[in-house]
Amino acid sequence: MRSTIVAIAIALLTANALEAQNPQWIHYRTNNSGLPSNFIQCLAIEVDSSNRNVVWIGDGIRLTKFDGTNWTVYDSSITGLNFFSALSIRFDSKKNIWMGTTDAGLIKFDRNSWTVFNTSNSKIPSHYVPYIDINPDDLILIGSPLWGNQAYCEFDGVDQWTIFDTNQIPANLRVQRILHEPGTNNRWIGCYRSLGAVLYNGNEFIIYSTTNSGISANSIFGLAIDEHHNKFFGPEFISGISKFDSTNTQWSVYGPSLYGAHDMAFDQEGNLWWIVEGVQALGGLFKATKDFDTVKVWNATNSPMITTEPRTIAIDSNGNKWIGTGGGLFVFNEDSIVNIDDNKTTLPEKINLFQNYPNPFNPVTTIKYDLNTSGVVKLNVYDLKGKLIKILVDNWQAIGSYDVEFDGSNLSSGVYFYELKLEGSIEQNFRETRRMILIK
Repeated sequence: MRSTIVAIAIALLTANALEAQNPQWIHYRTNNSGLPSNFIQCLAIEVDSSNRNVVWIGDGIRLTKFDGTNWTVYDSSITGLNFFSALSIRFDSKKNIWMGTTDAGLIKFDRNSWTVFNTSNSKIPSHYVPYIDINPDDLILIGSPLWGNQAYCEFDGVDQWTIFDTNQIPANLRVQRILHEPGTNNRWIGCYRSLGAVLYNGNEFIIYSTTNSGISANSIFGLAIDEHHNKFFGPEFISGISKFDSTNTQWSVYGPSLYGAHDMAFDQEGNLWWIVEGVQALGGLFKATKDFDTVKVWNATNSPMITTEPRTIAIDSNGNKWIGTGGGLFVFNEDSIVNIDDNKTTLPEKINLFQNYPNPFNPVTTIKYDLNTSGVVKLNVYDLKGKLIKILVDNWQAIGSYDVEFDGSNLSSGVYFYELKLEGSIEQNFRETRRMILIK
């Protein structure tokens, strides 16, 4: 019965997503951008003095900055650090960039120099710093699921550390996410397979678990707080997203046995967005309106986000959703074309299939095409008799410019044809064929 409910839910959610008016995507990869890696661990977005959204990206080795036009990679040749894998990125009020890392401790970048805080020069409990947040007083909140009885600590960014005694910190605290609550002294902690959610109010730790509250799970991977100070908790598995109205001490659970959430964020309209890795029954990008009246999902069935590893989400000031995955960086805007760099990005105005280059060729040539709409793209090569020689592309693609390499090493000299077909909306179906010559 449960599998039937999930299957029906998938169909309904997918149908809702397909009804969205002109959804638009951009997919950045190493072969079409300045990304040094397709494996994205974390994202953070700031608005610079020119009102541009600047995206900071952490992968397994380095830090990358993208301002909508230019990609800047901070690797060991720039940072002077042999290796660091950023797991969390945050900004303080002085525009310093702070990073929690896999193996280099806590790192501060003041836009000119790099400062490392590790076990050899500070009181931080470990070089492994997966989760951080920063409150308005520039207090850095730090946690890990692997630190034992020192799972959570705080740092003023200079030299003062707060390391909690074992009689202060809850037993079995395993930090999976940290988020300060705006306008309060509260720090909320999502716990990895242990205590559910924990509130630290500056004086004491308060536990909200499945045994003493209405929270849906004891393993919390996603945290988000709306403008009314309602707290939302995303479980590791599909036990439902929990909402806590702390003013009225009321709990609600949305989508029990249906929703999990591995990272969460609110947009400017108050919609809740979250991502789930595709290993679960419902993976992909999700959007819920207030009180979950409407829920939509985008995944491999109705979008170019074919990866099963969405890992993080951030929303910029234009309402674009940036999704870091194990297969590159996706940008999505449900309403219209994704506008990056304050509407300065130029995207294709029409569908174009270009002449291959070089032509004639021996044995490799490149075929380029532009898409001004999303859809299922097929690019095939045929011989003079119309026999299919090679399928170059057969998948869903977003708006953008593409180039595909064709290798004729196993073919004899002669004339061949390549055909581009796009199956988009009824008005946007497209088909064009061009000729190319192989000379050996």
